[in-house]
Amino acid sequence: MGGQRNTFTGTNKGQVVQAHSIDYVNIERAYDGPVEVGDLEFKTDLPRTLDMGDPGCVGREKELARLVEALGRGKSVVLRGPDGIGKTTLLRHAAHHEQLTIRDIDVVMWTSPGLPDADSILRAALDQCADYPSGRPPVPGPVLRRAMTGLRALVIVEDPRCTAAELAEVRGAMRRSVFIVTTDRAALKADVDIQLSGLPVRASRQVLRSQFNGRLPAATRQRVEQLCEGYSHHPGKVVRLGRYLATAQAQRKLVPKLDTDEAQLIVPRLVEWLDEPTRTAVLALAALDKAEWGWPLLAAVAEIPTKATAKSLRKSKLAVGKRRHRLAAGVVEHVETDVVAVTGRITDWVWETVAAEEIAAEIGVIEQALERTLREDPETALSLAFVAATKLAATRHWDAWGRVLPLGLKAAIAADSRPGRHYFRYSLAARKNADGRVEEAVELVTALMSDRLDTVDDSTAERIRRLADQVGYRGTMPAEQAAGLIGLLRQAVLKLPEPVQQFVISHPQAVPASVLGLVSLLVAGLFTASSAHQPDTKAIADPDNPIITTTATPSSTTGIPGGPTTSGASTAGSTGTNGGTPIGNPTTDGPGPTTGNDGSGGTTSPPPTTLSWGFVRDDMQDDNGQPRQLDANAPGNTANADWGIWNMQSPPAGHPTATHIAAGWERIMMPHAGTPGGTVMVTAFDVNPTGVFCQPSSWGPSGVDEIIDVRCFTKAGAPSNVKVFVFFAAGGGANPIAGSGTRSYVVDDQPGAGFFSPDWQHGRNAGNVTRTGTGRYTAELAGAATGVVELTPIGADPKHCSILGRNGAAVDIACFNQGGAVDTAFAASVANQQNFLDDKRKPVGDYIVTADPSLRWASDGQSTRVSTGQYHVHFGNGYLPSAAHVTAEGDGRYCMLTNLNDYSYKDNTLVWVACYTTGGTLADTSFDLLYTSTRIY
Repeated sequence: MGGQRNTFTGTNKGQVVQAHSIDYVNIERAYDGPVEVGDLEFKTDLPRTLDMGDPGCVGREKELARLVEALGRGKSVVLRGPDGIGKTTLLRHAAHHEQLTIRDIDVVMWTSPGLPDADSILRAALDQCADYPSGRPPVPGPVLRRAMTGLRALVIVEDPRCTAAELAEVRGAMRRSVFIVTTDRAALKADVDIQLSGLPVRASRQVLRSQFNGRLPAATRQRVEQLCEGYSHHPGKVVRLGRYLATAQAQRKLVPKLDTDEAQLIVPRLVEWLDEPTRTAVLALAALDKAEWGWPLLAAVAEIPTKATAKSLRKSKLAVGKRRHRLAAGVVEHVETDVVAVTGRITDWVWETVAAEEIAAEIGVIEQALERTLREDPETALSLAFVAATKLAATRHWDAWGRVLPLGLKAAIAADSRPGRHYFRYSLAARKNADGRVEEAVELVTALMSDRLDTVDDSTAERIRRLADQVGYRGTMPAEQAAGLIGLLRQAVLKLPEPVQQFVISHPQAVPASVLGLVSLLVAGLFTASSAHQPDTKAIADPDNPIITTTATPSSTTGIPGGPTTSGASTAGSTGTNGGTPIGNPTTDGPGPTTGNDGSGGTTSPPPTTLSWGFVRDDMQDDNGQPRQLDANAPGNTANADWGIWNMQSPPAGHPTATHIAAGWERIMMPHAGTPGGTVMVTAFDVNPTGVFCQPSSWGPSGVDEIIDVRCFTKAGAPSNVKVFVFFAAGGGANPIAGSGTRSYVVDDQPGAGFFSPDWQHGRNAGNVTRTGTGRYTAELAGAATGVVELTPIGADPKHCSILGRNGAAVDIACFNQGGAVDTAFAASVANQQNFLDDKRKPVGDYIVTADPSLRWASDGQSTRVSTGQYHVHFGNGYLPSAAHVTAEGDGRYCMLTNLNDYSYKDNTLVWVACYTTGGTLADTSFDLLYTSTRIY
């Protein structure tokens, strides 16, 4: 066909090729049989030595001599020791010096590490020493075992994963060869066993110096040797320590993931190697390590001339933040600090600062400086409190002022300053009266007027006049409130010293008649009390233990908590709205803007000493946007599934409500539970079951109440009205009624950040959250190793989050939607050996972790699989009012409740759980189930 080339490719068995009018046919023979020994051809230039460079090997002279001696006798060797002990380093060193050799050697070969079986090891050896036709099938095992029987090789098998029997099979197949096997496994044997342990002390020093050539102080050298001893002179760890030191000295930067001992050595050295401005800034931050500093204050306190130091500070990794700065976690323990000196410099800055807005912005730093210095030098603390309070009050920064006053009073008492006690008690009384907390204000003034005043002079008139000026901004007090205050004063006045009574009565000009405030009422009370009957006795506050409760400012209602907070509290006597309960009474002015969290904590304020919690069940009825009282005994309501902090007094402080906003969107109001921060758990009550699910989209305080928005969806992600359990818990600072176990939570509202460090509004007993991939996180939570974990995704878009596993006190988390893994904000909560209330007044609860039957509390709960994806759990505890929440374990799984019966019999709780794939199909999985009861008996 005109010179056309026709090619046939195939086997040559049974093929008939006919050519008609074909110029030529080219037949290429293809091999289709197995590879035989005769098909193998050994290379002619096989290496008899290896040299991959000398890594430097010190302190292994004895082990090296034993290795060389064994090879000289033709013995196979196991070089045994843990990872990083130096097995490979020793062999590379021996190879470089041509000490890896045997008599009559044909070839030396070094296989890849981690080979799994005998065939893999033999094939790896064959590939290094033989050629065979390309395109052939793999060499069969029998051929591998016959191919190299006559070869005299030195074979290094690095860290094989095969069994001892398979290793013996390899040695039998290459019986003329000698083997060196490196391993940490006791089961693998050879003719000679050489154990590698830690280096000698002198060798450890040489290894360290090979990485770090700088001179260290004598004390530091001693600490280095102690660390090396703690490592058992493990060379890998010694090398790492040297590299850490070298990096810190050369780059002026902290190496991540230091353990405590390494940090104790390296952090002080790094601080020493920093330039002077950066070092001074670190020492200032370390003095108040919980505070976040604005740059003007930090620059003034550390006497930093330029803002270039801020970049150097961040680069050092000793501090974090851009607009505001704080010390990195785990640093302060290893830096010497002088809190009193730093507080003195803060006092100077406050005194010299003209703009009170800057002082108010640094209230968190000022608070911590006062708290820390109170113990060491109360007079220095008192100086700062005086200066800050004076400037903040004069410029009407009431909230920041209110946070300074209780600490100022503590400093005055600690410093035994009578003028200080007078000033701060007057000021606190004015602040509380302005907030409408009249009874507390009266008790403070009574304590002040009883404060061992043996004589009275005209300076007292000046102090009263100052108080009148401070409370004057409040305006006219309601008549009913004024009458109540006068009545209280009548009861208290006769307990005042006689000179005080006579002075105030004789100096009415000290109080402007136009001011119907606290002081004018005090005077009125004194006048009327002079002719009053002897009153019933009433407890008067101890002057040295004043009643100091919290003041608060607006905080977020836009989902993830944020915003200003309350100051510390002392709780002698009633706080008004909680029947004497010392915590659980946050006061706020209403919703405000969210304060974002940049991944390093959203606010500088310390946690308030408060506790707030509540739970409800909402059946999501379409009520035309009108609030429904959830705890009312009316059709469709769930009176026995709603309880909270509002019920801790009689009568209750309020009633929870639900308002239907749109399909699948409900707004829950928990009365008198409003607290900045906190966490929310939401679980659908999937009674059918159909795969529906729910999640919170936002929460935050509104006045004294907590507002929680909840979204619910069908299994396909469409909005749907669903019965739902909603649980809220918040609080921080010291909790005097905490349960005996551990409660922790974290609210990560920066799901795309690689690293999230929660402030007090975003976490409780929580460490950091690390993003390990799309929708994958590891959250450090106290109690996670043995407690129950509950996860809730946050937002208006349908999401799920499940538990992937536990790593000690850390939880691995997977978040996803119907399309797969997705980043999402989430709340993760842990209860360990308690329910989640952290309130020993209501201790009843149970939990079970079905993936590990040992993780359960408190009544040995039992889980039974009823059918695919459906389970029945029994607890020998509980009674309504109650709530339950469940979280799936395993990627791509979610679980919901389908029934809860704890009302038929006391201490006999039955919970039904259904679990699904991401598409809403019932599927088996493990889960964590938490049950909480607030029963009254």
